[in-house]
Amino acid sequence: MYLYNYNTNFDNLQEEVRTLKNTRDEVQVKVTAPEINLEEIKQSVKDWQTKVDNTITEPENLIEEKVRSVESCSAFCVFF
Repeated sequence: MYLYNYNTNFDNLQEEVRTLKNTRDEVQVKVTAPEINLEEIKQSVKDWQTKVDNTITEPENLIEEKVRSVESCSAFCVFF
């Protein structure tokens, strides 16, 4: 049961990270045009972008670590 919950939670984490990245990218598109026109971007938007970037970093590191560990195990299991 623990392994099932772990995998389900991990899949949910990956999906939430994807969703947050997509939202971040959509906001960035909406911010880029006004920036080009030298319009001022609200500080709250800039703060949100910074917070999102920091929030995404930790789960991405966990995801990369899991992928590396699975790849290492797969390579190890092939030899034995």
